[in-house]
Amino acid sequence: MAIIPDNNPNPIAGRDPAKLFARRYRAPAGAASMIFCSLAAAGLIVRMLLAGLATASAGAMTLQLTWVAIFVGMATLGSLVIAGRRQAFWITLTFWLAIAGCGLVWAFDWLIRGALPTWLGEPGWVWAIATLGLILAGGVVVTLEVLATAEKSRNRYGAMVGVSVALSVVVALSVNMLAQSKPYSRNFETLGRFGLSQRTRRIIEKVDQPIRLSAIYAAAKSQANTELARKKRAQTQGYLRRVTELFEEMSQANPKIITADASGDQARAQLLARLRHKLLAPTRGQETLVKKIQSAWPGLRKQLDAARAKWTKIPARPYLELWNTGQSARDTIDQATAKLESAYRKVAQVQESDPLPDYPKLLDELIAQLQAVRKSLDARNE
Repeated sequence: MAIIPDNNPNPIAGRDPAKLFARRYRAPAGAASMIFCSLAAAGLIVRMLLAGLATASAGAMTLQLTWVAIFVGMATLGSLVIAGRRQAFWITLTFWLAIAGCGLVWAFDWLIRGALPTWLGEPGWVWAIATLGLILAGGVVVTLEVLATAEKSRNRYGAMVGVSVALSVVVALSVNMLAQSKPYSRNFETLGRFGLSQRTRRIIEKVDQPIRLSAIYAAAKSQANTELARKKRAQTQGYLRRVTELFEEMSQANPKIITADASGDQARAQLLARLRHKLLAPTRGQETLVKKIQSAWPGLRKQLDAARAKWTKIPARPYLELWNTGQSARDTIDQATAKLESAYRKVAQVQESDPLPDYPKLLDELIAQLQAVRKSLDARNE
């Protein structure tokens, strides 16, 4: 932007202060400032008279008289703007920028809070109308005064800078108030891989019963010393911390969700004991039957061995040898013994490796094996 110096021989931007402004908008700008300030001062005076001077408090009376004096002074300066006084122009421009900016900030604050003020005992709608009027008056005066400056002059440049600064301050204050009333936070530390989605957050917020979440996590441990194994271990080292951060975010969304880290040996053992006691409670009957069958296995094994021994001690008889009856009986007993022993061994392995065995399933398998063995033995006896 080219800036014309104040000593430019241009008739609009000469040394005469009155010529630093465009005559077309200078008078309307000064007149608008005079009219609006006079109306504001008159409104305050009427308000004080209607409310009663004797009933008003000293602080309220002082505040209102101060504003009456300010508006009267600004109305006087408006007449000087018409005369082309540069100092009066800058004072009125600054004043109306401040008035319009404060009005915008107040209106935005009231809009966020959803409530109007009741200053000096007046209802909220009175202050809403007054604030709206000051915003409109400030906008009109500021626009006219900016247009009243000569094009490409220092006055035009300074006026535009002042308007830009005022708007920036209003935007900054509005954003600050919005941030305080409706805070929003976003954790970028985990890059969104372990963050709660909006749908998950809504579901968690609706939980009305206490929930306990326990994390049992073990990083990948590989004995191989290859480059791939080292990279895998490096990737999994920070997963537990991220999982706990996710649990903390759940707790913040709903205090009824309690989280705990059960990665240690002692904490893991306590957690498994609680889960075993709680989850196995409905299957106590099946667990008892499985253990009874297991305890009966040694005696059953002795009975099968004794039966096999009887077939071994039977003396050789022609008709028995003809049908190979002795060997067939021993084979049947051996097969039954092997099936039962395999079934009992499987149950023992499951009990040792699984902290929460499925006892109903184990009981069904044992019963099926026992029934199959009994059926084969009964068929042999026939």
